[in-house]
Amino acid sequence: MKRSQHDFSVFRAALSKMSAPSSLARLVIVGAALASAAVPVPVVAQDAAAVAPDGAPAKPLTDEQKRIDFHDNKLSPRVAKDFPGALASIQQFLDDNPGFDHWQRVQLVGRAGFLLYVNTPEAKRAGVEAPSLQVIDDEIAQVKANKTLSASDRERDLRSLSTNKLMLLIEAKRGDQAGQEFDYWWPIVLRSPDWSGNWYGFARQVRHLQNKPQQAVDDLTGAFSARVGMQGVFPTDISLALTDELLAQGRGEEAASWAKLSFLMCPFREGDIQDATKAVTRALSAGELSVAKANLFAQAQTDPAAPNPLAKVPLPKLDEAPLRAVLSDTKSQVPTDTRLTCLMLTGDYRGAMVLAKSQLMQDVGNQDNALEVARIFKAKDGGIARANAFLAYYGQGQGDNPIPAFLKETEAAKPGADAVPTP
Repeated sequence: MKRSQHDFSVFRAALSKMSAPSSLARLVIVGAALASAAVPVPVVAQDAAAVAPDGAPAKPLTDEQKRIDFHDNKLSPRVAKDFPGALASIQQFLDDNPGFDHWQRVQLVGRAGFLLYVNTPEAKRAGVEAPSLQVIDDEIAQVKANKTLSASDRERDLRSLSTNKLMLLIEAKRGDQAGQEFDYWWPIVLRSPDWSGNWYGFARQVRHLQNKPQQAVDDLTGAFSARVGMQGVFPTDISLALTDELLAQGRGEEAASWAKLSFLMCPFREGDIQDATKAVTRALSAGELSVAKANLFAQAQTDPAAPNPLAKVPLPKLDEAPLRAVLSDTKSQVPTDTRLTCLMLTGDYRGAMVLAKSQLMQDVGNQDNALEVARIFKAKDGGIARANAFLAYYGQGQGDNPIPAFLKETEAAKPGADAVPTP
């Protein structure tokens, strides 16, 4: 196995302007290359008449390339100067491309309606709100009237169009209309594991437009409970959204609880740990005008003997019923990472480690399995020192394997002893 070591400072961006560099701890994920993932290269639409470097004719644009080119290069630059012309260009584009893929058409029209509004100068937006919405509403009516669509395709199309409509209503500060649109789709979002998009942000924006800040917290808390036992990856996006919302409402102690949960349970990957660490930094510093606690937390990451301020932060109260339901489900093929999350949230770190170790032993070369072991160390310790030690042993053969000691120290612990509190 190729040995590599990537260093990164989680706190550098968050704290560099607030404290002396010498006081910052540098977090190192040993073997972080294991966590790296390929980043898709964005598609850049080109003119269909362009030629390849060797002089050969370029390949015809795909429907997706055509859609991106229309939005970015034809519609958006034209809106501010010629709204009627931009509006007409949507239908002209569809007329010029009669064989345009249905799904791409829905995405094109929905996005176009939104762009018509947001690319109009603010002083003129009142006059273009109705026609911009009409573009989306007309396409919604066509989708509803299309009897050839399957039920799943119809829902997919409608939710794509409604997402753009909701974004437009939020930009227009139409609280009542945005609330109606959001309330209709929110339950569908929660039961659709493959669909969330920006809806956690929408929950915050819509409820603030309605002057219902507590409803924003309730929406996100309910979403977390619904998602945590549904999807394989821990829903860090929701716990971080809750952290931000509670901080915005001046509820620092509650925000710190959700930030802590985000850090403990997030995937052991550089970007996820950075996002969760920044949330912890903000929450620990909220209201105190001091980064002392944040610096102590940073120090504890590389020095397990150092006091960790997270230890005194209570975890948020969660509904344990859906977690127990996942763990008792023997019929469904529950993803291992979901089961691991539920075990840790109910305080059974030993059970989680036994399962993760078994999974790793079945496929020692599977780096994702190794990162799940590291995640368990992070969740139990509130830091990454022992997790890094495991990855150094796993990836580079350095030091001792910390798993046996972990299992021994948790042997006497009763499952649930360290569980997240329940109401």
